[in-house]
Amino acid sequence: MDVQSEIVFFFKEVQRVIKKHGLEKVLGQLRRIELDGGEGFDSDICEFIIIASSNHYMLPKDILITSNKRGKIAEARRMCFALMKEHLPFSDGQIGEYFGRSRQYINKELISLPINQDKFATKDEAKFVNDFITLTIEVLKYKNSYSINNKSIKEI
Repeated sequence: MDVQSEIVFFFKEVQRVIKKHGLEKVLGQLRRIELDGGEGFDSDICEFIIIASSNHYMLPKDILITSNKRGKIAEARRMCFALMKEHLPFSDGQIGEYFGRSRQYINKELISLPINQDKFATKDEAKFVNDFITLTIEVLKYKNSYSINNKSIKEI
């Protein structure tokens, strides 16, 4: 068993014990522990999602994260929320912290997304889903290349 799988096994065992004894707040704090001091796989993917979304919507990254404006900026921000929720093990609260928003705000935005609908009410909803698929493909390519690069670094 390699080190990474031992760590995963350890955290799963800790999670089981915590759930058994009803210590959910402790479990939430354990989920926030980052093995690489904030410079790991998840933070790199998060940064890639922000950059890919800002490039796709042709917006500066800073405006995407901090702006309260509506329209194109809000749509790009919602795309980031959806991509992070899809590709990262982040809670709504963690996504909210990154964007300076509340957990409830993120949850409301995610629930209102047209991604899981069979039929779209507007062309904008269909465009959002197509953009989501396009950006998901980019994120998956990045994740795969990240894994390949890390394997080659470990071999050296």
